[in-house]
Amino acid sequence: MRNMHVLSFTLMLALSISTAHGSQRLDPQAVEKATFSGKLPAGDHTSPLLIKVEVLLDRLHISPGEIDGKLGENVKNSM
Repeated sequence: MRNMHVLSFTLMLALSISTAHGSQRLDPQAVEKATFSGKLPAGDHTSPLLIKVEVLLDRLHISPGEIDGKLGENVKNSM
């Protein structure tokens, strides 16, 4: 149960950070449903898929850096 609370908090924090810096509105369902299409999202746009990847990496104690939904150097290096 505690893990669900931590996940919910982390996800809401990530969404608030990513939507504060861009005009794209994201919601938890968009992040949860995000799947890999075979092509990496553009590095300058906030991506629900990248938020999901960053949260999962963080859960594994592999720091992706700031959870912002963008394909930055920390995410590339952690993969």
